[in-house]
Amino acid sequence: MKVDSIAAWVNDCLIFDPTAKTPVGNKRDEGDTLYRSYCGHCDDNGSQRKSNKGFSPDLVEILTSVLGWKVERKSTNTAKVIAGVRLRVPGEDDNIATPEIFLAEKIGSDGSRDGSSDGSSDGSSDGSSDGSELLQDKACDGSDGSSLHFGGNKNEGVVGKGCEESQKPHG
Repeated sequence: MKVDSIAAWVNDCLIFDPTAKTPVGNKRDEGDTLYRSYCGHCDDNGSQRKSNKGFSPDLVEILTSVLGWKVERKSTNTAKVIAGVRLRVPGEDDNIATPEIFLAEKIGSDGSRDGSSDGSSDGSSDGSSDGSELLQDKACDGSDGSSLHFGGNKNEGVVGKGCEESQKPHG
């Protein structure tokens, strides 16, 4: 798994939401789309953007293979969408942990996969949690205090940096 601009953007700007269907888009200035947000995030952070052709497959790979989120690329009559994710809304979604925090808790400081050092599980009685549960009760102050770094974002520790701006037109 390459740590790249898509991973940094996922960490800062996406939220797992099994009810969401978010348009992918294929232009950097096209409406409220994943690709527009991604391009704006790259511009705001000085990161190299991927082409729109490679964006969607790479995004789905990160979301499914690395994070274990159940997402799916779909085509509707009007757009191509990714079902299962939505853009983070700064100020409204600050209490939802970033993937970086989720992964740090899942791995845990002692190396256990579920983040617990006492052998306890993640709350699923059968141990089958896939990590795609909503993390609505997680507090997030912008810094997770761990050494795990998911994104390579030069604004590490600033939750949502560039996301609000990423949803405005970029020229």
